[in-house]
Amino acid sequence: VVVSTAVSQDVSNYMDALGKIVARETVAIQPQVSGRITKIHFTDGANVRRGQLLFTIDPRPFEANLKQAQANLAKDAAAKKQAEANLAREVAREKWGLTQVERYRQLVEQGVVPSEQYQQLRAEYDTLKANTEAARAAVRSADETIKVDNAAIETAKVQLSYCYINSPIDGRAGQRLVDIGNVVNPGGSSNTESGAVSTNTLLVIERLDPIYADFTISQN
Repeated sequence: VVVSTAVSQDVSNYMDALGKIVARETVAIQPQVSGRITKIHFTDGANVRRGQLLFTIDPRPFEANLKQAQANLAKDAAAKKQAEANLAREVAREKWGLTQVERYRQLVEQGVVPSEQYQQLRAEYDTLKANTEAARAAVRSADETIKVDNAAIETAKVQLSYCYINSPIDGRAGQRLVDIGNVVNPGGSSNTESGAVSTNTLLVIERLDPIYADFTISQN
């Protein structure tokens, strides 16, 4: 019989397992507008920073759309000024018509002028009031049109910004999946966890700091 004295000490716990190193974040870069790739601003395998420019899609069509929207705004702003000038003129005419109606009403009460003349002026004043309301409606319509123009400008600016694709995270760029001159389109989906990449993906970026160790432990 072998006998030994028990000793108290730290014992390391360990186990054998298979595992793999996985990125903390993985992002598939996809276009949000259609167009031709004109510039690539990184090299394959390079470390990229959040906000760094990666791709440029031909911005000329979107710049043209923005200029068109801005031109529409300028045109409609000029139309609003004209409508406001028309309103001011119609308001002045209405005030003059009201003055005439009040004046002739007093003259009719005094018996100086016939009531028919007063009624005629009254009808003309009603027409002037209607013209003023129409002019006010034209100004309101111009205001709504300008709101639509401003919304179109904002939309055009957003579309133009999508021509410049920036990195959303810090990480390492994988192999680019497009070359300069390729036409790209938005849409589709990606599943980077399973390794499947959408056909419209331009690049996959993985964040490697920190990084995870994913172990698979089998139970017997």
